[in-house]
Amino acid sequence: MGLSDYHRDELRHILANKRLTPLFQPIVRLSDGQNLGFEALIRGPSNSALHSPGNLFKTAISYNLLEPLELLCRELSINAFAKAGAAGLLFLNVNPLLLLTSDHPSGLTKKMIEAAGLAPEQIVIELSEQFQVEDTDLFINAVKHYREFGFKIAIDDLGSGFSGLRLWSELRPDIVKIDRYFIDQLHQDPIKKAFVKNIIEIAKDTGSSIIAEGIETSEELQMCRELGAEYGQGYLLGRPQADFQDSPTALAPLLAQSPVKLNQALDPVIIAIAPVLLTTPAADVAELFTADKSLACIAVVDDQQRPVGVVSRSVLNEKFSHTFGRALYQRKPVSYCMEKAPLVVEKSMSIDDVSSLISDDADDASLYFLVTDNGRYYGLGSVRKVLKQISENKVFFARYTNPLTLLPGNVPLNLHIDNLL
Repeated sequence: MGLSDYHRDELRHILANKRLTPLFQPIVRLSDGQNLGFEALIRGPSNSALHSPGNLFKTAISYNLLEPLELLCRELSINAFAKAGAAGLLFLNVNPLLLLTSDHPSGLTKKMIEAAGLAPEQIVIELSEQFQVEDTDLFINAVKHYREFGFKIAIDDLGSGFSGLRLWSELRPDIVKIDRYFIDQLHQDPIKKAFVKNIIEIAKDTGSSIIAEGIETSEELQMCRELGAEYGQGYLLGRPQADFQDSPTALAPLLAQSPVKLNQALDPVIIAIAPVLLTTPAADVAELFTADKSLACIAVVDDQQRPVGVVSRSVLNEKFSHTFGRALYQRKPVSYCMEKAPLVVEKSMSIDDVSSLISDDADDASLYFLVTDNGRYYGLGSVRKVLKQISENKVFFARYTNPLTLLPGNVPLNLHIDNLL
């Protein structure tokens, strides 16, 4: 019997007796170390030549046994996850080539998770970019079936293949995992840093969450956090294990470290504009806009001076411009014309913190946010001024960044130390 025949028979024996062991690697939120979920990985028998997943799946592809192998992997992983009552999401790897076969059983994964007592919303289907898909339209339609079942979709190994951005554009995945190649020594490679930074910016624009794979050092972790990666995975954050464990306790001090910031006060971006009460007639507010042509927005507060909304010049003019609009609204309280309060922040927050909140609140197109002092209205904050200040800060940091290590130089470090003191 040749070596290839031995591997084929060994694989058939493994499949027939379900001699596979599922392992689970945590995926961690980089802001606080909380688990998003676990990626299911697989190992063959420890005494077998097919112990490693590489040999296992390579042999399966060679002998057209990929489908039964993947289905068994899913079954064992789903059952172990359900039996342990693990919290969070379960990430399942699916070879895209399987989705293109006409005899691939539709809905089998859904039946597996329902039998295990899980919900589709707990499952993320990972599609690796390593495998080149010729029929893109057929592949996209196959992925739609998973979405219709309620599963989340992730692109795995982004950057390892050649069609990643097209795949991203057409699939609109919930999650994108950056290939470990880009994370390895990220802090020492400005080219990798530029790639990762742009991938994260695209993800924010398209509504995808980012997972940085292969984080193995504290320097890689801090650089991923600094660039804005939301989640991470790698040996530093937790190794693949048969049980379900949270991130290592040794990780807490690393996650507690904050990137160097100037922590500037909000005062330079606050505009002192007096608010109006909820009961103020709309006609009186219109007169305020007429008297001050530069006024674009006014805060609306209750009798305790707590902000409840805003009224803008454009919205008020739009309501008054309708037929009988002025007659209908001018005597009514301004609450009939106001919009819900945009972002509300406390005066004690820094510009950096507010900038993060503005980025997260992408659906709100308002140019202003409301600032309070112990819950009471303090003034209007200008989004434009915040963005301008953040841009100036980036220039400041770039001016003093060490060109060899790309780490902050002495000037921003000393400012940060002074703030901490």
